[in-house]
Amino acid sequence: REGVYPIKELFLNEKPIFNPNNFPRYALTLQHKGEMLTKVYSPNPEDKFKWINSIPLNVPFGTKNLNKDAPYSVTTKSVKDMIILKKFCPAVIASQNESRSAMSQNTMDNLFRLYPNNYIAWDVDDVGNDAMDVMEELDFIPIRWYEKYYEDKSVKDYSDLAKEEGLQAVEQVLKDNGVI
Repeated sequence: REGVYPIKELFLNEKPIFNPNNFPRYALTLQHKGEMLTKVYSPNPEDKFKWINSIPLNVPFGTKNLNKDAPYSVTTKSVKDMIILKKFCPAVIASQNESRSAMSQNTMDNLFRLYPNNYIAWDVDDVGNDAMDVMEELDFIPIRWYEKYYEDKSVKDYSDLAKEEGLQAVEQVLKDNGVI
């Protein structure tokens, strides 16, 4: 449904990229300006091909599936977080990183045209919190929870939270922030 597929073989410029350790790899595909683009991700930190990407930084994920009748939107950082947040929120997209440059003016204009409230749910580490401060100045509503839930630096995003504490912890964060 989200355009994410497990991949068995990876080719870069028609040359095979071998995977002797059999690390899992996933591809996300999307159409942009008439061209099929792909981002390949390996969750294993030892995989030297952790990210391979032909999608421009300012092209968010999930815009084609947005519920335009929802009362608000949520922008998170990654597709894995987007998938988790969609369990609770009707309109979620994922930027490709936590920077203002990842959010084009066109994307922001469209969100504010469609939704009266637009939340930003980037990682809750120092980098993500600083970036959410920048987005708050642009009228996004930050969702914050790091200090309240964890001192452990290994949990910094919604997929980590769901993995460690379950979906009920994600739901509680959203309730605590008045999102749901």
